[in-house]
Amino acid sequence: MRVNRAKTYILSPRRKGDSERGAGLIEFAFVFPFLLLFMVGISEFGQGYRIYQNITNATREGARLSSKQYYNQPTNAPDMLRNRMTNYISSLGLETSHYQGTATNISGTTAWEYGDYPNGAYLRIDQAKNFPKVGSPGNVLTGSQIEIRYPYSFMFFGPVMRLVVPNSTHSNSIFITNSTFIQNE
Repeated sequence: MRVNRAKTYILSPRRKGDSERGAGLIEFAFVFPFLLLFMVGISEFGQGYRIYQNITNATREGARLSSKQYYNQPTNAPDMLRNRMTNYISSLGLETSHYQGTATNISGTTAWEYGDYPNGAYLRIDQAKNFPKVGSPGNVLTGSQIEIRYPYSFMFFGPVMRLVVPNSTHSNSIFITNSTFIQNE
């Protein structure tokens, strides 16, 4: 005698993991935009920090040269210093068009600026800035101060931020600023 057994899927025991088969995919879909934002943020921060270090080196080089007697002529536009710093910056692959053109004297000071001072990208050179001598109250030293403000645009962070937060008003660009001050010789 033959017994006919009907397969009943409703009562059959489930295999382990069947009920959670799509849960991992859904969790990944929720976490992926934040993971992407984090990874892109790290990359963009690293690029910005590299530019900051290069701008720091350029201001140090400019201040060092500006403190030398040959380069230090506060009444004349410091085109030689500007050219030296912009050549260094452009050799690193950074844009220098912001600092081209004729220098403008900031009225009432010995400072000269190239670019859009004080609101945009600029290079400011002050070859006769006074500062107090450390440990000697009342004594003043003269030094050179170089300041560079460089525009940096985020390539990927803004679009990824809008992926995570659609109504984000995150600006895609910032200014990286550095200033170096050194005593004149």
